[in-house]
Amino acid sequence: MMGILAELKQGINKEMEKAVVAATKELNGHGQSKPIDLPPIPTKLMPLNPWQFAFAARVAELIRFAYSRGYAVTFAEARVPKECIGCAKVGTNRRATSLHFDGLAIDLNLFKDGKFLQNTEDHRELGEYWESIGGCWGGRFNDGNHYSLEYAGRK
Repeated sequence: MMGILAELKQGINKEMEKAVVAATKELNGHGQSKPIDLPPIPTKLMPLNPWQFAFAARVAELIRFAYSRGYAVTFAEARVPKECIGCAKVGTNRRATSLHFDGLAIDLNLFKDGKFLQNTEDHRELGEYWESIGGCWGGRFNDGNHYSLEYAGRK
């Protein structure tokens, strides 16, 4: 039985790899090559909406940049609903203060040539670009696939 499951998993992984490579080629061939105009990052802490608008525009630009460099991305963790705050308090309270709850952080899965890139170093090119457009890259604190805007002292 394990042999069948292993074969099935291998087949699914190969199909996923083909789909990621095809999507990357499609977007690289037809995607916008010019950076988008980004709204300014607000200077006041509240309300959150202007911060979220600035963050969302920067995520779109980061994704455009990634595809222009031959990467493909999927969302690992984006916004976490406020209803889940109680769930996060089990064990540690770290997630309850996460910028994911405020809609100001995203974790991206990164692929190149159909291969899933999991190491912080794999995200360096995107992380440094993210910093150049005003974001905070998690690679500076050992969370390479994390991209956020600093808000109220949180990254």
